[in-house]
Amino acid sequence: SQERSEIVGESSNNRINNEGDEFDNERDELDLDELNTTLEQCKVSLKSFETKERFLWTRISRYRQLMKKREQYIFDLQSKCAASSIENTNAISDDYDEENRNGDNDRYDDLRKQVASLQEKHGQDRENLSSVEQIYKEILIELETLRRKIHDLEEKRTFISQKREECQEFLIAAAEMC
Repeated sequence: SQERSEIVGESSNNRINNEGDEFDNERDELDLDELNTTLEQCKVSLKSFETKERFLWTRISRYRQLMKKREQYIFDLQSKCAASSIENTNAISDDYDEENRNGDNDRYDDLRKQVASLQEKHGQDRENLSSVEQIYKEILIELETLRRKIHDLEEKRTFISQKREECQEFLIAAAEMC
């Protein structure tokens, strides 16, 4: 066929020009070496990102647990604060000396301040955790991108190797025919 004769013609031209043949082989070797180097770099990057991903996942999980505990603690303090408020209200109507009432008011004010402070810190920590979770999501995206790139490069390497073998077999067969 015409396609085969063009290939054979190209092979003949390549055989006539040995310098070009050597250059093509060297270029092909460089391309394959470059592909292998890129593939290895991607694998190293993948391992690095996997390590970061595991580390962040562990930290995020731990921080979520701690924040959940803090939320429960804040809720308990708020309940205690509400109970203290009710006690103070009841104490005002009873025969309750001024000194005890002032001490209870101070404790109630301290509880309210502690609750407000914890709520503010909790809000800041929630924002910080949210930004870390965003970084985590970006790492997951990068992981998937690297996995796909590695897969594509491995397929490309396999394809090039197969085509190289086919070409070598064809050239050997063509040389035997001549």
